[in-house]
Amino acid sequence: MLRGRVRIPGTRAARLPDETRVAAVPEGDEPAARASLALADLVGRTVAINRVTGTTAASLWPAASRLEISWVATTEDWLVRIASGGAVGVTPAATSQLHRLPGVAYVPLADAPPVPVWLVWTDPPTHPAVPRLVALVQEVTGGPAG
Repeated sequence: MLRGRVRIPGTRAARLPDETRVAAVPEGDEPAARASLALADLVGRTVAINRVTGTTAASLWPAASRLEISWVATTEDWLVRIASGGAVGVTPAATSQLHRLPGVAYVPLADAPPVPVWLVWTDPPTHPAVPRLVALVQEVTGGPAG
């Protein structure tokens, strides 16, 4: 599974349902206690962005927002930057389940565009069961996105 734009030579891809985004904020900060946030609530804070595998870009905010960006290269660096209070982040909702770290709270973002999710495999498939796997994944996730 990959998120964002997918164009990899020698592969095929099936679109899955989009994923919502959440804000990652330091625990104890006022935004961490809120039920949801808007992207505008993060303006004025340093935003950590993973330049290697991240799905967040400054273009999520209006150009006039003048974001201060802290570039990181790994998810671990991103989490530590946020937990230490040095930044906030925006990420697909799955991150809140897959990458928990004390000091980081995840809060739903009400106005952030969702992230496209794709199931990607080599073309031709390297295993004869790949078509069945694709069908199963689409069934379990609710089918391809419209």
